Amino acid sequence: MGQRRDSVRRELLDRTLVSLFGKISPESYREIEGNLEVVHLKGGEWLFSQGEPGDSMYMVMGGRLRALGRSDGGGERMIGEISRGESVGEMALITDEPRSASIVAIRDSILIRLSKASFERLIRSQPDLLLNLSRLVIRRLTRSQRGRGRNSRIRSVAVVFAGEGVPREEFIRRFSAALGVHGSILNLSRERVEALAGILPAAEGTEADRYLASWLDEQDGRHRFLVYETEETDSPWTRRCLRQADRVLVVAGTKEDPAPRGVEADLLVAPGPFANASRDLVLVHPGEGLAPSGTSRWLDPRGSVRHYHLRWDCGADMERLARVLAGKGVGIVFSGGGAKGFAHIGVLKALREASIPIDMVGGTSMGAILAAGISADWDFDTYLRTCLQAFSRGNSMGGISLLPLVSFFSGERLDSLLKGQFGGGEIEDLWIPFYCASSNLTTGSVEVHDRGPLWKALRASASLPGVFPPVVYGNHLHIDGGTLDNLPVSAAREFGAGVVIACDLDLDKQYRLDYQVFPSNWELFKDRYITRRKRFRVPDLPSIVFQATLLGNHEKHEKALVDADIHFRPKVRKIRFLDWSAFGQAVEIGYLHARERLEQAGRAWLDPDCT
Repeated sequence: MGQRRDSVRRELLDRTLVSLFGKISPESYREIEGNLEVVHLKGGEWLFSQGEPGDSMYMVMGGRLRALGRSDGGGERMIGEISRGESVGEMALITDEPRSASIVAIRDSILIRLSKASFERLIRSQPDLLLNLSRLVIRRLTRSQRGRGRNSRIRSVAVVFAGEGVPREEFIRRFSAALGVHGSILNLSRERVEALAGILPAAEGTEADRYLASWLDEQDGRHRFLVYETEETDSPWTRRCLRQADRVLVVAGTKEDPAPRGVEADLLVAPGPFANASRDLVLVHPGEGLAPSGTSRWLDPRGSVRHYHLRWDCGADMERLARVLAGKGVGIVFSGGGAKGFAHIGVLKALREASIPIDMVGGTSMGAILAAGISADWDFDTYLRTCLQAFSRGNSMGGISLLPLVSFFSGERLDSLLKGQFGGGEIEDLWIPFYCASSNLTTGSVEVHDRGPLWKALRASASLPGVFPPVVYGNHLHIDGGTLDNLPVSAAREFGAGVVIACDLDLDKQYRLDYQVFPSNWELFKDRYITRRKRFRVPDLPSIVFQATLLGNHEKHEKALVDADIHFRPKVRKIRFLDWSAFGQAVEIGYLHARERLEQAGRAWLDPDCT
């Protein structure tokens, strides 16, 4: 067994060195090998801190690390994660600058260290290796800007049950079956490890600990996923599970007390070695009845954790959880565009017909409003009917403000429309994870809303400057998200989407001018409503404002399209921004476009491992 483990690590080391330096001469390889040092880190231990001298680089042979940087507010922000077969610290060796981030082990990890002195001797003997390493660093920086989702390359999951509200064995069975669709899986309970490894998981001593860690690392190399089954108490095996896990699932029944307790309270919430553990909260609902409510009571005491609602009798929810953890969760993002946005509904219809799953949803402005209906998990007929009733009957903009000091419309009609459509629910109470983007006037930055009152977040996201008044949200003023990010793809990656579908709108419209001086208001009024000649081709006020908001983020918008795994761009330029009567026309345009696009693209884009 030991020989096989060594050969597996040797092969992994060889691949890692080649990815770092390219082709290495036998002499250089022997020099590297003679200067490597094995480093063992337990989950929660720090490798180095931001600002420290960069005296070495590391290659991950087993385990998982997290990179953290200082945020503007003085706290820490997650930059990314480093997993098996990847390296960290090489940037400092090239630039001779201090560490740009802090690195902590999420789980027990085995690293190979190459010192700066050895690195410099290697470069002197084979200078072209520095060029290869520099290229790798540049590619990595490019990838990090794009991101592949917080769930990419997860290999080990520890399951912690918060209370007795969920049948432990049945949950593990269903979860393992769903996760096993995406690769080979090995379930590891204390009893099973004892039977397979021939050692008590609670055995003490450095030698026993190293042997068990090596055996578990070997299983990590042999299987796509390991599922660790923790015990109900703070036992050595439970701690081992948490130290080995890339992700910890806290599973709770929604009928129970939401306060953390037991293993979760003692090890995951309280300060200690597992405080930095990457956690997700799975809230199990007993049936498919009423929509979730009161989710904030579960989230508030747990800090920044992602959560998933799971209906016990709905296999699709378990499949969604498995896809997300496997790094194959599908996120869909809708752009803004007023009545043109109805084309998104047609795209959704084509996706549903093609059996494309949707695991998280986001959007901006009109796109956010339409996306929220998907997160409510309405069937398509209900979704279509609700959107039709909300927007195509009557004036969706509402009355003109009598004193237009801030905006042309008062926004009261839109407020009541959103409240009527979504009630007083919170974003975190939606069945499918959701977010929307607004522009924070106070800070001058994009604000991504994934918690709080749903209707108000949507209202903030759709507050087109000059058309609707700004929204007061969290003591700040917010306006339409399209002013800074009309297609928030990057947020989908940050929330864990392994595959991103970007639904954009072809808004480019060329106005052919047959006049030298812009017509006066009286000339426009006469042309449109008295003579009805429509001589002047002039966009209406909301269209001018919307197009103006997009000018400043054109480059960001185009990058979002490139960063998506597939994008749709229905040609709706002939539909006016406020033409709510064009509902059916826009839906049909989006549907036909998406069908054609899906036929051309095939289905390879759905698998991140193939792209």
